[in-house]
Amino acid sequence: MKASGSLRLRAYRAFLLIGIVWRAHCDCMLAQDKPIVSAPVTSSAAQGSFATNANLPNHASFSYDVVSIRPYKPEDGHISVWGRESPDGYTSQGDTLMSLLDKSYPILTLDQLDGLPHWGLTDYYNLEAKMDEGSASALQKLPQAQQREIRRSMMRSVLADRFQLKVHIVSRELPVYNLVVANGGPKFKETPAGTEDSEMLGWGEVSGDGIGFDQGILTNFSSGTGRLVVNKTGLTGRYSFNLKWNPLAGRNLPGGMGDQFSGRTDIFTAVQQIGLKFEPATGPVDVYVIDHVEQPSPN
Repeated sequence: MKASGSLRLRAYRAFLLIGIVWRAHCDCMLAQDKPIVSAPVTSSAAQGSFATNANLPNHASFSYDVVSIRPYKPEDGHISVWGRESPDGYTSQGDTLMSLLDKSYPILTLDQLDGLPHWGLTDYYNLEAKMDEGSASALQKLPQAQQREIRRSMMRSVLADRFQLKVHIVSRELPVYNLVVANGGPKFKETPAGTEDSEMLGWGEVSGDGIGFDQGILTNFSSGTGRLVVNKTGLTGRYSFNLKWNPLAGRNLPGGMGDQFSGRTDIFTAVQQIGLKFEPATGPVDVYVIDHVEQPSPN
C-alpha cells in the first residue's frame, strides 16, 4: 500500500490488514481536523510500563529473544507500509510508535492517547522481533485469544525496553456512540440452530452467520466511526447479515486509493440499512497517558 509522504498513513487496529487500517483511520481523523477532547480525569489506575499481564498463566515465559529496530526512510517520498506476524515473531516496514502502541494496547482512537510526541506519528521504523523455538512452539499450542494477548504483552515489553515507554491509564468522559436498534426494529434474523458460524470482520465489513454484538464487532464499528461504540441494542443472540461500508467515505485520497469501496455508503448509513443506528453520547473511556518515551537507538 502506497501513499504520498504528506498523507503519512498510520496503521489502525490490524484485524486482517495487519496495521494498515489504523494508519488510514488516524489520517482520516487528522484530515478532518478532529480535535482531541480535553476532559477531566475521573479516576486513574497506574500501570507502569504494562510489561506483564497477571491474567495470563506463565506469561513471563514469553518474550522476543531478538529485536531489531531500524529507521525506515521512504524512497522518493512514498511510504510503503506492511507488517506480518509469523509463528516465531513479527516483522514490519514503516511502523510508527503510534502503530506499535496499537499493537500493544486496546487503543481505538487518538482521543485515547495523551502525551504522544509528534515524532510518534512521523518517524518510521522497520522492526524484526523473533522468539526462540521453544517459546514459539508453546505459543502455538494456546487458544487464539490467549495468543493475541501474549503477543500484545510481548510488544509492550519491546516498547518498555527499546523506547523506554512508561504509561498509565486514566478514565475520562469522552464522546462515544451508543449502538441502538432503530425505529422499525432490526432488519436481520437470528442464525438458525445448527448453522456453522462464519463471522467475517474486515475493514469496512461485518458479515456472515453467528454474529454477536460482542467486543469484536464493537471494535470494528469503533474503527469505522472514530469513537468508542457501546452496545445498547439489547440483542444477545447470534445473527446473520451482510453489512459493508466505505471506511474512507468523504476522504480526498490520492491515486485512486479507496476505489475498492466504490459504491458503498458510509458506516452511519450502512447500519441504518440493517435496522441499527449510532447515537452520540458521552461515557467513560480508558485513556493511555504516556509518562515517558524515547526514540529508540537503531541496531
